[in-house]
Amino acid sequence: EIKKPFTKKSRHPLRQLHRRIRTYFFINAIGILFTGTLIALFPITIVRILLVLVFLAQLWSAKRTYDLFQEIQTALNDEKTDMLKLLKQQLTLIREFLRLEERLTIFTTPFALTGGFIAGGLTSSSMPPTEFFLLPLVQIGLIVTLLVFIPLFYIITKWVNRILFGQHLQSLTHMIHSIENHTEQTTSGAG
Repeated sequence: EIKKPFTKKSRHPLRQLHRRIRTYFFINAIGILFTGTLIALFPITIVRILLVLVFLAQLWSAKRTYDLFQEIQTALNDEKTDMLKLLKQQLTLIREFLRLEERLTIFTTPFALTGGFIAGGLTSSSMPPTEFFLLPLVQIGLIVTLLVFIPLFYIITKWVNRILFGQHLQSLTHMIHSIENHTEQTTSGAG
């Protein structure tokens, strides 16, 4: 019989997912602090605008991560919820969370890369932004940077998510199948 994990050190997949989500939240918080620092360091308006967009996306992601953390905490503390229903709910929530995080990477990466590219280029060239953007090498460099790094960051995000959550998602899926098989055997054996 599979029971809910009531101890903090439990190796139960839901408790482990809870800990992973908390880790993900702290990583996100570090990213927010880093982006906030960059906004303060770069006096270039266009760079600040791009970084503010990244910052807002990171805040939204942190809020979603915190909400997921709270939902899992509530589910873990609710002794009345059916275990199979709980496992399916958490599996769905985690999968949706990871899909949205991967899409968020595709959305924020262009802003972050463009901001970094412009900040580095304007700082090293000492040119005004209008002259800097007219250089063909800058335009080509920006496009190439985006074409290379957006897919790369997406792949890295999927890889990190697989490392952080893959084993636990498999454990949840296995537990769901075990409960469903046990329920089917019990039902067919009773008939």
